[in-house]
Amino acid sequence: ELVHQPLTYLPDIRCGVELAEQQAHHEAIISASVQSLVGRLKKYNPREIDTIIVDEAHHAAAPTYRRVLEYFNGATVFGFTATAHRGDGIGLGCVFDDLLIERDTLWGIRRGFLAPMECVQVNLKYDMGSVQISEYGDFNQSDVARVMSGTAAGVAEAYEKHARGPTIIFAASLSEVKDITHFINQKAGKTIAAAVTASTPHRDSILSAYRRGFYKVLVNFGIFTEGTDLPATESVLIARPISATNVGLYAQMVGRGLRLSPGKKSCKVIDCVGISNSPICTAATLIGKDLPEPKPEQAKQEKQNTA
Repeated sequence: ELVHQPLTYLPDIRCGVELAEQQAHHEAIISASVQSLVGRLKKYNPREIDTIIVDEAHHAAAPTYRRVLEYFNGATVFGFTATAHRGDGIGLGCVFDDLLIERDTLWGIRRGFLAPMECVQVNLKYDMGSVQISEYGDFNQSDVARVMSGTAAGVAEAYEKHARGPTIIFAASLSEVKDITHFINQKAGKTIAAAVTASTPHRDSILSAYRRGFYKVLVNFGIFTEGTDLPATESVLIARPISATNVGLYAQMVGRGLRLSPGKKSCKVIDCVGISNSPICTAATLIGKDLPEPKPEQAKQEKQNTA
């Protein structure tokens, strides 16, 4: 979806695509998957490309990206990202020379470029005490999946109680995606939620149905964390704990709901929190505030804070 998405804003220009079975034919503008392009570099003259724009530019320090940039070493390179830092601590100075402009989430909200946030914490019964931190700075994903197992009914209840309008739910594992989707549809008495994973066929049809309102909820694991353009989304439910050291990933998730859309007044961010020895990201992280952690006896009385 991300390769074709930018081309929708260039309807009158002939563009090429490098993606899986699709191949560009030296068009003036080419949108490419870096994974496809890195294996096709030899079809290009290194001097053929004048300008390279790297979306989600925090990935540009990765070896595959650098192979592309080094091949077209005469091109001017621009990078755009909402989160100019990496969980592994590698700086972007190895790719980019200058930081031209930097703005944070709160700046965008205050100036009307992003939707305001309404923030809610929901206390689910899970304990992060045995979860390890991975080498990339976030929680070990297998550990997270283990401690979050069995919370799907609570996540579905949080959706029913707090969500408003089209909603994206970020689940902690593939099994949680399936279970959360089941509980939401069971409670609704009809299919309003769609499960989306890396193996889901016909994802474009599912996204189209979501945009047209046939699906009210997209439940995913690691699919919509970056770049996905679904501006009508009014609620984002985070049911996947993110370490405070990896605020970039959390910001990307919340960002799916911060894009402007006609009739949309705000984005509701629903954080499913539990017991954690290590700090986790919440909506407060993005605006530089600390929200009090819910106490055990307040499990059924969620705290609501509006930014």
